[in-house]
Amino acid sequence: MSDFLDACPTKVHARFLAVIDDVAVALPPRFSGGGYWEAMHGSMAGYYEVRQS
Repeated sequence: MSDFLDACPTKVHARFLAVIDDVAVALPPRFSGGGYWEAMHGSMAGYYEVRQS
C-alpha cells in the first residue's frame, strides 16, 4: 500500500491517511465514515476499504 500512497498526489495521500486514522480510532459501527470507507464481507470480513472520488 505504501507504494500506491507514495504515488498519489499530496492531497489524495493526506485524505487517505486521515480516513484510515479516523476509522482506526473509532472502529465501525461507531464511525459513520460518510461514504469514505466500506466494510468488507465474506473471507475479507474485518478489513475496511477506503474510498475516494
